[in-house]
Amino acid sequence: MSAAIVLNVIFAVKVRNVNAGQPLPLLTGKYSTKPTLRVTSFRAVGAAAAMLGAANVVQALWNGPLGYGALIAGAAAAAAVIVPRLAVAAQHNIAINRRAASN
Repeated sequence: MSAAIVLNVIFAVKVRNVNAGQPLPLLTGKYSTKPTLRVTSFRAVGAAAAMLGAANVVQALWNGPLGYGALIAGAAAAAAVIVPRLAVAAQHNIAINRRAASN
């Protein structure tokens, strides 16, 4: 799961660098400059790593209460993909707004 988080942070930072000076969509939307295939591959591999991590969580919690393992695994996989992207985009957009307000 930690590999998924690292890969998604790398994706978010590279997209932020490509779109310097332009606001980023927080969750969904178009980027002003489209990320390259290499950058997008970080997101794809990060999502795959999140799924593998979620599968490990489900396996560890398989004998627990019904649905508990699947719920925890789904939440962990979603967080591993969404939280890094959301954090980097929010920080980037706040910095852009501060620069615009100071001018």
